[in-house]
Amino acid sequence: MPEPAVWFDGRVRTGVTAEPTLSTFGLHYGYSVFEGLRSFDIGGSAAIFALQPHIDRLLASAATLDIPIRYDNDTLVAAHYDVLAANGLTEAYIRPIAFFGDGLAGLGTQHHEAHLAILAWPWANPAPGGGGVRLAIARRRRPSPDSYPPHAKAAGSYLIAKLAHNEAVARGFADAIMLDDRGHVAEATSMNVFLVRDGALFTPTTRACLPGITRRTVIDLARALDLPVRETDLTVTDVLGADEVFLTSTAAGVRPVLAVEDHVYGDGRPGALTTRLLRQYDEHVDAHSIPSAAYTGPAPRGTSGPAAVLTPGGRP
Repeated sequence: MPEPAVWFDGRVRTGVTAEPTLSTFGLHYGYSVFEGLRSFDIGGSAAIFALQPHIDRLLASAATLDIPIRYDNDTLVAAHYDVLAANGLTEAYIRPIAFFGDGLAGLGTQHHEAHLAILAWPWANPAPGGGGVRLAIARRRRPSPDSYPPHAKAAGSYLIAKLAHNEAVARGFADAIMLDDRGHVAEATSMNVFLVRDGALFTPTTRACLPGITRRTVIDLARALDLPVRETDLTVTDVLGADEVFLTSTAAGVRPVLAVEDHVYGDGRPGALTTRLLRQYDEHVDAHSIPSAAYTGPAPRGTSGPAAVLTPGGRP
């Protein structure tokens, strides 16, 4: 089986030649930032959804951690398509990651070299909504935003979330809802949370959670349907008293929640409004990923323009 190709520090390389050493600063201290993007197969071509917003957030996260990224926007756009082409992928998950390299003498980062890698691997579309999931309420909480940067997609920020996920899975759940330092709902371990009550949507503020790109897309879609949307503080009582609950993320899209702990929503199947938004989101992704021509330039800014497109084996 051939080695997967990665884009690493400006060019496509094989996985072996791109591997950092075991003294990589980012590995030891979780000092890195990353993104997760989806590429969809549209008529045999790869189309990345919301590429520009993900690049913008990667750059913002890197700036928050003072990790320099020396590539311009056009180079970063092309790099995502290069790694897809090098691996012959259309349906894929794409993971850019910026980190500091070798050197463990002290905690300072001023003298470390910054690296940027982009990986991609096959990722087929799941069944719509994944069939729905059951969630636990995590005993671990998100730290105060005074303690860590919640709006930066930093690797170190995911340690507590991964511990919460492991505990939820060990209890027989698919994931967990995490609370913030004040006891309000923050998010799931790697997805944003939405509640449906009396035909309106409620979602936590972004005080202590990542402002998800799929979260924003769903909010915009709901408002386009004239559905009321409130970003507000929510409690576990609000979660258990909701008519419907669903999660959002780039990897999962819109994911219905069937139960939280031992509380089952409705008849134990995805609710009507969740199902409607799931379909609206899937249609939105399809509509904004259908190419009118081969990709020839940078991805459009914002989530409302068409996704850029690459023909398999080709290059933008």
